[in-house]
Amino acid sequence: LSADPVSQNTEQLNKAAAQFVQDVKPHLTNVESIEVVPLYREGVNPVTGKTESRQEQFDWFGKSQNGSLNVRPSVVVGIRLADDADIVAFDTKLQDAITTVAGPYNQQGISINEAAGFAPSIKQQIKSLQKNLIEGLVIVILIACIFIGLRAGIMAALGMIMTLTISIGVMYAGGNTLNTITLFGLVLCLGLIVDDIVIMIEAIDRQRREHKALP
Repeated sequence: LSADPVSQNTEQLNKAAAQFVQDVKPHLTNVESIEVVPLYREGVNPVTGKTESRQEQFDWFGKSQNGSLNVRPSVVVGIRLADDADIVAFDTKLQDAITTVAGPYNQQGISINEAAGFAPSIKQQIKSLQKNLIEGLVIVILIACIFIGLRAGIMAALGMIMTLTISIGVMYAGGNTLNTITLFGLVLCLGLIVDDIVIMIEAIDRQRREHKALP
């Protein structure tokens, strides 16, 4: 939560953040914990042996608007999801929940923004996987159709789709989810699949032309 320093001070922002936690909690599921993150934390300095207060969270939030950076004081609300929660689906629910409860806060000059999360990067990687899949299918089909034949191009496309479908099915059966590591692995393997499929189709076509039996 962030606000104009003229209209809200840090104490008022903390109270508003605590109220926001209570307002937004009924709209969210698969949440392990949601709380206002303390700005300062006390601890013992190992050098001096004295208790000191150290700032561990940012207290300003900046957002680009109309080509300029608008920076305002802020308070952080941390949300921890359950281990089996869908981060991408939760991000959509969170945005809807914020829109639902934001009215009274906006009237007080307080804006609610998602400052950090894993959902945007995962969405970007999913888009990258989809883009690479489409580009790979188009390139393989064109090359196979031009240099080998139409049937070879169709077989190559079906091979890629079948391989990725089986891979995702095995991941799902094994309890693995689409995350940063698995998406990177799928994108990497997609390039290897394209190479292997083209090589195998060329080898099959050569054997057929030479009338040799495959081993």
